[in-house]
Amino acid sequence: MEELMDEGKLTLEDRRTLIELTRKTVEALVRKEPLPEIETVSPNLEMPLGAFVTLKKNDRLRGCIGYTISFQQLYRTVIDAAAGAALRDPRFSRVRLEELPDLTYEVSVLSSFKRIHDLDEIEIGVHGIMIKQGFHQGLLLPQVGENSGFTPEMFLAQTCRKAGLHPTAWRDPITEIEIFSADVFGEEVLS
Repeated sequence: MEELMDEGKLTLEDRRTLIELTRKTVEALVRKEPLPEIETVSPNLEMPLGAFVTLKKNDRLRGCIGYTISFQQLYRTVIDAAAGAALRDPRFSRVRLEELPDLTYEVSVLSSFKRIHDLDEIEIGVHGIMIKQGFHQGLLLPQVGENSGFTPEMFLAQTCRKAGLHPTAWRDPITEIEIFSADVFGEEVLS
């Protein structure tokens, strides 16, 4: 599997910047204030990488939105994903002001995607999965497989469901299966 960010991994300072930016973005939007400004960023944060932002409230999913690819800088992708997770995740209502103290934040910066044909290439806890068939597409992040205790087959079935497909659609030769890795971090980087 190709290394996450061929030009170098995110530094601790990069991770801190992204988590703080995520929190400040959500808080500003919920409070109806201007979005945070970022003065300088490292070269890693200027790279056009896909990313997801996950919001949790009392350890339960509260919102998760992201982009598999990006044509803008990583830090801007994270701002957009944070806004989406707080305000536009169709599974949840918009985050309310009184919820802010109970939220925790997680950012997943995605590697490039690799098409596979063999289930043995899937490493639970290391790889996320993207399923594509026609107009249907679904993605589950690496931490979903690990946190749920999935086998590769279960992980594929759940990704098919997310794509709106039958759970066994991954076996169909017209279905494309891609794996990716993610640099996943949360507020622990701030301490």
